[in-house]
Amino acid sequence: MEERKKMLNIKESPTESIEKRARFDIVRYANCWEDADILLEALKVKEGGIYLSIASAGDNSLSLLAKNPSKVFAIDINPVQLACVELKKIAFLNLSYEELLKFLGVNDSNDRESIYSKISHNLSAEAKEFWDAHPKFIKRGIIHIGKFENYFRLFRNWILPLVHTRRTVNQLLDTHNEAERIEFYKNKWNTLPWRWLFRIFFSRRLMGRLGRDPEFFRYVETDVASCIFKRAEHALTVLPTDNNPYLEYILTGNFKKALPFYLRRENFDSIRNNLD
Repeated sequence: MEERKKMLNIKESPTESIEKRARFDIVRYANCWEDADILLEALKVKEGGIYLSIASAGDNSLSLLAKNPSKVFAIDINPVQLACVELKKIAFLNLSYEELLKFLGVNDSNDRESIYSKISHNLSAEAKEFWDAHPKFIKRGIIHIGKFENYFRLFRNWILPLVHTRRTVNQLLDTHNEAERIEFYKNKWNTLPWRWLFRIFFSRRLMGRLGRDPEFFRYVETDVASCIFKRAEHALTVLPTDNNPYLEYILTGNFKKALPFYLRRENFDSIRNNLD
């Protein structure tokens, strides 16, 4: 093991924890980037069950509530992520469905700050202190404020326009069957500039610095860019692109045609009713 660590140039102290090597005072994820539909299907969530969830931005923890479990425990090493979960929780409890989408940032709104002032007294002291100190986050809509979301914003605003027009992006999001997607990907999307810039932007170095944290890749041995490229190719060809909320957000900056599980109207009441 020691020889392997030397080969990988890994230096660590037995007492050195991740809290000391990476920042945990920022919003890293304003959305959960795992597909909750797949998560719920894989877990086969049972009514009355008890579940432990990594909090992150809260989306998956809230999604679990739609299946009527008896308890969902959301935990996270980052207290700011817990503040995200808490704000989404009180938004569900105190706002209508339409108000929720406006407040979070899905739909346009000019009064997010006034909405926040009306519901913020329901927050814990720690969460309220954080959000009170960041009014610009509230004004923007909290689903847009994470470091990872900013990383995608850089990609969308500076990298993607170098290789594809808005019309081409819209065509991708409008393909309706696998054969059509494969043909479109092969003939229009998978260009040399796309492959080249994708591998640079989603490299371990840039993703670690701009999107996540270099320490999160400390023990990663695979070629990060190649791995992500293969997953992206699968998502753009095999999986539907006309109702994929995660792809839509990455390419357009919001959820318009499709919503993540926890934000769909049909799940709103059950999630709200199972919050305490």
